[in-house]
Amino acid sequence: MEMKWISVENRLPEEPLQTVIVSNRRRRVCVAVYSVVDGVFGVMCGRGEPFGVTHWMPLPEPPGDRR
Repeated sequence: MEMKWISVENRLPEEPLQTVIVSNRRRRVCVAVYSVVDGVFGVMCGRGEPFGVTHWMPLPEPPGDRR
């Protein structure tokens, strides 16, 4: 599965609460939860400073074999 970055100016996640990978202007990458209801990304990285999400992509599928 090829993963491509999606600009927040073009489209936002559509699931009610969707965990995604996000990036900002400084090309820093983190995991975030997007809330469709609130229209905000809850970014899980950094020290609480504003992250300024510019792009996002869905999480990849987990590995199929758990051996």
